[in-house]
Amino acid sequence: MSGAVGGRAGLQGDRRIVVGAVLGIAAGVLLGVLPSLLFTVLYSGSTGSLPLGASLFQTTGLLVIAGALLFLLSFSFYRGGFARWRHADPRFDWPVGLCLVGSIGAIAVVGAGIAIYSSPSAIESCLHGRPSGWSSCLFGLSPWAALATSVGIVGGALGGIGLVSGFALLAQRVRSAAFAGAAGVYALLWVLGAASLIGHLVALAALNLLLAGLPWVALLAPFLVLAGATRALIAPGRL
Repeated sequence: MSGAVGGRAGLQGDRRIVVGAVLGIAAGVLLGVLPSLLFTVLYSGSTGSLPLGASLFQTTGLLVIAGALLFLLSFSFYRGGFARWRHADPRFDWPVGLCLVGSIGAIAVVGAGIAIYSSPSAIESCLHGRPSGWSSCLFGLSPWAALATSVGIVGGALGGIGLVSGFALLAQRVRSAAFAGAAGVYALLWVLGAASLIGHLVALAALNLLLAGLPWVALLAPFLVLAGATRALIAPGRL
């Protein structure tokens, strides 16, 4: 493919990635920051327990549904951006395919959010002030909730690998430190996400501190993507 055609494809890809980054920031706020702030405000430090209620889980369910829908759109635009870059570099086939799997995971997370929203009392009675047991309670809620959660976890993990590889390739193509940083942050998020699933098996203060900052780290990645894609649009010397 000629450099001109490849350059046009990259330009179109960068535009889609900008939209995906903006949607990713909004999704990070709804999926991570707002629930984290909500639980932090409600957490009772004197008793070491979380005052639960059906309204809390309904609110959380709505945030998960809205955030997952935005994340689904973000994945779709990222995938579209990588697909345009694939015209210039076939190595983007893998990020495109993995982001498609990530989109399926985001759809499953929407299903899990619906389960939380529709059965808040069941989750409340299961937890009994033990927020660390949310995963087992959600898995025990219904076979549908267990399936949606499992698909969401696996799809999100594979989609995360797609984002890491895609932005690492973009960092090479456009020589962007911002894209390289985004790939690194997404890799860190992947590791922290895996750690959060086994965190109850590892009693490390440092790990708990990292997991507490996970929602804020999640916001950094799309901001770096936005910076990298915007710079690439302004200075499109990419091939």
